[in-house]
Amino acid sequence: AFILSGLAGMLLAPFAAPNIMAMSLTGLSYPEYLLWGAGPYLIVMLGTCVFLTFWINKKAQKDQNGEKYEISEAEKDISSPPTKKEKVATIAFIVSFAACIAYAVAARQGMAFVIFVLPFLAFIVAVFSRMSVNKACESFYTGCKNTVSVFIICVLYQLLVDVVNAAGGFEALSEVFIGLVGSSPSKTVVMLMGTIVGAFGINGGAAAQMQIIHELFMPMIEQNGLGMGMWSIVLVAGSYVTSVIYPNATVLAPMGIAQSKDFKNMMLCMWISSAVILAFCILYSFVMPMIFLKRPIKTDIRPFLSPTGP
Repeated sequence: AFILSGLAGMLLAPFAAPNIMAMSLTGLSYPEYLLWGAGPYLIVMLGTCVFLTFWINKKAQKDQNGEKYEISEAEKDISSPPTKKEKVATIAFIVSFAACIAYAVAARQGMAFVIFVLPFLAFIVAVFSRMSVNKACESFYTGCKNTVSVFIICVLYQLLVDVVNAAGGFEALSEVFIGLVGSSPSKTVVMLMGTIVGAFGINGGAAAQMQIIHELFMPMIEQNGLGMGMWSIVLVAGSYVTSVIYPNATVLAPMGIAQSKDFKNMMLCMWISSAVILAFCILYSFVMPMIFLKRPIKTDIRPFLSPTGP
């Protein structure tokens, strides 16, 4: 639920980097992008999310060795009112957090700033709640101990991805797919190959993946006049499926938040959701070009391909 609904939220955000990139590459407005690309993908993904959430929960309850969640005594006792010290610490946290976000946006800070923010906010809370040094360190460790292993796995997995990229593994896979297309592919074939190559053959951030997919298939798009509305769903599927089909931070971080170690069932859900979404994209690739065969949507993409940017 965390992963798929979080991705759905990104698809709806008009200022999310992948959406800005997709609209820049295709020339679609935000409503058009939702109508043709993000919207259909979003509906299928949320429907799959609801089904998988209830299915995996029922599956876990039947498994004697499945994860069991118990509410602690502190979580049960929610009736006691907050003390003045707790209120002050909460206000200090909110103000500091808002200031960090404002600075990060204004100064365009990256992931390195996030690593600074977490200890900084812990320090703010410790000071305003008048914790001792030992108590603050103990509380900080208690809060992060469930995600330390996830952080180490993410670092090691990124190392694996970097090695595959450096060796040209993803590029080689892309070339294999493209070699199967032929010299004059149809609209359906271009959409299918763009989705598959993006999902399995290109790894990286969603916005970067979209740009690579777009540039890779540009000659074919111009050759058969594929509408940018239909192409937008290829950019979405080709980048978002990658984020869940491989074990990476997108999958592992929500597991740490949920205090879950059931990696097997998590990946099973991600593969099922990816299979459903890809099946929908295949159907979309066959049906939509037939409907709009004589009415291409924004086929002139040259104004959006300036070397200086969109």
